[in-house]
Amino acid sequence: MKDFILLLRPVNCLMAGLAIIFSLWIGDVSEFNIFLLAFVSVFFICAGGMLINDFFDIEIDKINKPQKWKITKKYSKLLVIFSSIFFCIGIITSLFLGINAFLLAFFNSILLILYSFKLKRIIFIKNLVIAYLVASIFLYGGIISQNPAPIVLSLLAFVSNIGREIIKDVEDFEGDKKANIKTLAVAIGKFEASIFSISFMLCSIALAPLPYLLGIFSDAYLLLVLPCVLSFAYTCVLSLISPSKAVKWSKISMFLGLLAFIGGKLF
Repeated sequence: MKDFILLLRPVNCLMAGLAIIFSLWIGDVSEFNIFLLAFVSVFFICAGGMLINDFFDIEIDKINKPQKWKITKKYSKLLVIFSSIFFCIGIITSLFLGINAFLLAFFNSILLILYSFKLKRIIFIKNLVIAYLVASIFLYGGIISQNPAPIVLSLLAFVSNIGREIIKDVEDFEGDKKANIKTLAVAIGKFEASIFSISFMLCSIALAPLPYLLGIFSDAYLLLVLPCVLSFAYTCVLSLISPSKAVKWSKISMFLGLLAFIGGKLF
C-alpha cells in the first residue's frame, strides 16, 4: 500500500494545495472554510490526475520504467477506482465554492483525463496543457476570491511555465528520440526549441512589472522581482548552452518570482 500512496505524489499534491492557499491569500480571502475547501478540492483533483496518468502509462512504463510498471500493473484497477473517487471529491467540494469554481474544477478534471489518454502525445499541446494546469491554480483562486489579482498572476505563471516545459523537452531530447517520443524538440530540433522556449521566458520578463502597473502589488515588488528577472535572463542564456542547467534555473526563477509575489503583498 505504501507503493500505491507514493503513486499519488503526495508532495506534488500538497504543493498544489499550498498554491491555492497562497492564491486565495493574494485575493484577500480570510475565511478558514474557504481555504480548507479550496485546498481539499485542488489536492484531490491533483491526486486523481496523478493516478489516471499512471494508469494510461502502464504499457509505456513496461518499457521505460520497469520497476514502476510492476507497481502500476499490480494496482491497475485501484488506479482507476481511486482516481475516479478523488476526482469526485475534488469536484463535489468545489460546489461549495461557487458555480464558476465548480465549472473550472470539472473542466480541469476532464482535461487531466484527456491529457493522460491522448493530449500528452501531441507535440506542443502537452506543453500548453501542463502550463495551463499549473497556472489554473491561480485562476481558481481568482474565481473563488472574485479578485482579479490571482488571475493576473496566472498569466505570468502560464507564460513562464510554457518556456520551462519546452526546455525540459530539450533536456530530454536524446532519450525521447531513442524512445520515439514525439516532442517539440524532437520535431523541430534542439536549437529551434530552445529559441522557442526563450521567447516565452522573455515574454514573462516583459510581463513581470504587470502586477505593479495594475496596482496589485506595492512599490517593493519592483525591487523584489528584479532577482527573478535576472534569473530568467540567465536561464535564457543557459537554454542555448546547457538545457539541464536551464531547467534547474527556471525552477529557481519561479521560486524567486513567488518570493516577489509574497513580498509585494506584504510590503
